[in-house]
Amino acid sequence: VYQFSKRNALEDSRQQVVLSMVARARLEAQRRLLADKLKSLGSKDAPPIGLDDDRISITSSNS
Repeated sequence: VYQFSKRNALEDSRQQVVLSMVARARLEAQRRLLADKLKSLGSKDAPPIGLDDDRISITSSNS
């Protein structure tokens, strides 16, 4: 039982390492993409985002 528990803990740790490596690779790809976009932008201002107007507040009451 002790050996099984140790093996199970080891396998769980291995899976966590793999998940961490995948997350790290994804973040590195996002970082590279962002760096490329910033490089292409140069010293120009960032383009407008084009968000919807926030005319209706969920905290205000219209009564």
